Amino acid sequence: MKDAYLGRLYSAREIEEAIASSGCTSTDVTPAEVAKRIANGEVIGRFAGGSEYGPRALGNRSILADPRDPRMRDRINGTIKNREMFRPFAPSCLSDKVDRYFSSVTQTPFMLVAADVKSEFRDVLPSITHVDGSCRPQGVTESANPGYHAILEALAEETGHGVVLNTSFNYNDEPICETPHDALISFLTTKLDGLLMENRLIFPPKDGGAILARLTAQRTTRLDLLHKVGARQLVGR
Repeated sequence: MKDAYLGRLYSAREIEEAIASSGCTSTDVTPAEVAKRIANGEVIGRFAGGSEYGPRALGNRSILADPRDPRMRDRINGTIKNREMFRPFAPSCLSDKVDRYFSSVTQTPFMLVAADVKSEFRDVLPSITHVDGSCRPQGVTESANPGYHAILEALAEETGHGVVLNTSFNYNDEPICETPHDALISFLTTKLDGLLMENRLIFPPKDGGAILARLTAQRTTRLDLLHKVGARQLVGR
C-alpha cells in the first residue's frame, strides 16, 4: 500500500460548479503563493484528489498552518476546530527530511507512528511539538501526492523548513469533508483564511453566514433525496 488516497476523484467541472453555487470569489494560485500565505500566518483548508482512507488526514482533506508559530495550536483549537486546548497537531514533512526533524522513525506515509521532535527543533516548530516532545509525523513523497509535495517544497524555499501543521479538514462536530460542497461548508463554518480546491484559492465572503445557510440547506436536500432513493432500492420499488 503506497498511499491512502482511495476516495472518489471530483472533476474540475464539479469543483467549478460548487464554487459558482457558493458565490465565493476565487483565483488560480501556485504552490509558492500558497506557501507564502501559510508562512505569513494564514490557515488554509486543502481539498484535492481522492479523500484519505483511514484515521488521518494526509493532505487532501487537511487544514494547513505554519508550525513555527507558537500561537497556532491555540488559535486552531480555540477558534477554528473548537476542541479541547490540550489536543496536539501533527506535521507533514518532505519524506527525505523526516530524519532531520524527528528521531526513532523512518517511513511514515500514513501518520500512524509517534516520534520525538529532535531537541534542536522543538522551539523552531512549537505548534507540532506535544508537551512531552513527541509528534506523529507524515512523510510526503512526490509520487504519492505531487500537489501536496509541491507545497512542502515551496515552504522549504519560503521558510527553510519543508514542514507544515496538518489537521483534518472539518469542524469539531462533523466528519472530515468529502465532496466539494462539504469543503465549502467546512470552510465557512471554521472561518479559515482561505480554501484551496486543487489549484484554486477561495476567499472568505463578506456574507458568509447567508452562504453557509444556503449551502447547508442544499446539502440536506440532496442527502434526503439520496436516502429516499436508497430506501426504494432496498425494498425493490
